[in-house]
Formats: sequence, structure tokens, C-alpha cells
Amino acid sequence: MELHGRLLLTTAAATTVVLIGVWHARRRRRKRDDSELRVAEVSTPPSAEAFFAEFVRRNVPLVVRGAARGWPAMRWSAEYFESFCDELVTVAPLQVDGPHAYWDKWLEPAAAWEHEEADPEVVDAEQLLVVSASRVKLRMRKFLKLLRPDSHVAATFYADGAGNLAHSFPFLKDDFSPPPFAAALELKRTDLWIGGRSISRMHFDNLDNVFAQVVGSKTFVLAPPDAGAALQGGRRLRKAANAYAQPGGFAREGGGVLHETVLNYLCVERPASLPTVRVTLQPGDMLYLPFGWWHEVHGEPDARSGLCASVSHFYHPFFCRLGGKRNTRLGRMVMSPRYDDEDGRVDT
Repeated sequence: MELHGRLLLTTAAATTVVLIGVWHARRRRRKRDDSELRVAEVSTPPSAEAFFAEFVRRNVPLVVRGAARGWPAMRWSAEYFESFCDELVTVAPLQVDGPHAYWDKWLEPAAAWEHEEADPEVVDAEQLLVVSASRVKLRMRKFLKLLRPDSHVAATFYADGAGNLAHSFPFLKDDFSPPPFAAALELKRTDLWIGGRSISRMHFDNLDNVFAQVVGSKTFVLAPPDAGAALQGGRRLRKAANAYAQPGGFAREGGGVLHETVLNYLCVERPASLPTVRVTLQPGDMLYLPFGWWHEVHGEPDARSGLCASVSHFYHPFFCRLGGKRNTRLGRMVMSPRYDDEDGRVDT
């Protein structure tokens, strides 16, 4: 059922919220007032049934304030992490000076990098999506030291997801659990985001994400699926990565242009015309971020510890986009065949 700017009272909370501008995959595009874009907020987690029906099926974000406050992870601090000081973890170096300070990725002219020419019919030949630096391995002891506000190294480091609970942080796995309201979705993996200040370039995930803030705060700049897709230029972005050299050095030499190409990162600098809404999460808050919603994320560390930490439970998405790895435009959004109309399971 379509939802067009009506009042929706969730069945799990006594909070009436205005949901305007729902971008369901099957709806027809229409002109809209940017000021209409809102994100629902509740103070009590909805039931699994209400969440699935009102938010998952409609591809609508939801903020659940305080939903993670009962997690053992809420005790995370530099002192707590020091008990795991000998663990080896994989983290991403971020620059702390210059135009790309704290950004994980940005655009650069392709001519600035040595590389083999890619297929111009598929890949953007004019620019590259540059990763701040390839990930490195550090002992937790050193990772924590470099995150301290008094660190004088010209770099910071960020545990930036990518399946890192399994390969880097299994010692933290008992400190959180999947939220009960998302029980109708199929969990794929859990990622951790641990660092200091950070900025993630606007992109969308190919999974449904229930994101929980644990230490510090994060502000999401959200844009609906069709609005971001309309800005994509008809070519895939090819990735490149700088190399990091201690202490605090970043250079193209030792890095290079990768073979990976993507469509889920914005191929232009975020324009003022893009309809967006900002949501800030404080410790204990959760955000349901459906497949396809564009997001730029600004992490602010706790002032005392210098830490910013979050947990993502990633689920197989209810929606997906048609297309393959050579598609130069984002395909139409459709319901994933993994879910059927009754119990959210495969029915093909």
C-alpha cells in the first residue's frame, strides 16, 4: 500500500510521526517539495510485525531512540578496550589535514594516476573514486594510542566494517545482539565502526542496515533512492587507493588503481539540489537504513575518550536493483526473491 504524506501511528509506540515522501520501489516518480522529507522517530521499539509492515516493506528509514541502551557494549571505552590490547585488528588510515581530512573516499581526476585505460563504455574515464588508503593491521594497543586526542601522528584510523567483526573483533561479539524488531529479516553479518572523527562519502548499501550508535555520535545525511540515482552519470566509478606509510604518510606510490568498479557511490560532489534530511544518533540510538537509501555519515568522537563506536547488523535486503556488474546505470528497484508476501522467505 502506498503512503503519501499521511500521519502514521506506529503500533509499538505512542509517538505520532509524519511520514512524508516515501519512495516505494513500485511507485511512480513525481515532483516533491524537499521540505517534505522526514524520518520517523519512536522511543519504544516496534514489534517485529509492525516494523516489517510499516518500514521494511515501504523502504522507509526509522530511528529508534534508546533501543541499544541495554547492550553490554554501552560500557565501551578506551579503558575497556585496553583489556584486548594484544589483539590484531584491521583498520583504515584516514588523513587529518588538507581537503580530504577525515574522509574515507573522494573523487580525483583519473589523469593524476597511472593506470591502464578502462572500457570507456562502462567506466568513467575522467575520474576515480579514491580510497584514503588501503587498510593496515595494528595491535589494539597502538590503535587506541593513535586515537587519543593527544596523538601527534598525522593520521587517524578507523575500523570501517567490511566483515570486521568476524576477522578483527570477534572478542566483542558478546557485547550486542540483533534487535528483536528486525527478526523478520534475515541477518547476513555484523560490522563494527570504531575510530575517532570520520566522514563517509555519500553512497548506498546493498543490504538493509540496523545501525546502532554506542560511543560518541553520528550524523547521517540521507537521500532517497531515486534522488541519488538520478545524479549518476551513466558510467561506473573505478576505485583507486593511496598507500599509507608510518608515521602519517599518504601517497599514490605504492597504492594504485583497482579493478573494482562501483555504482553505489555518488559520482558528483553532493549538490545542494539533492533532497536530504539529517539524523543524529546519540549513544543507544538505532537507525534502520533500508536498501538503496543514500547516506553520508559524519562521526564525532566522545570528548573524553576520543572514541566513536557503532554496530551495524546487516540483513539480506527486502528490495534489490536489477542489473549486473557491467551496468552503467542503476536498475529498477524490485522486491528481492528471497522474501515472499507471508513470512519473508524464499518462494520462487
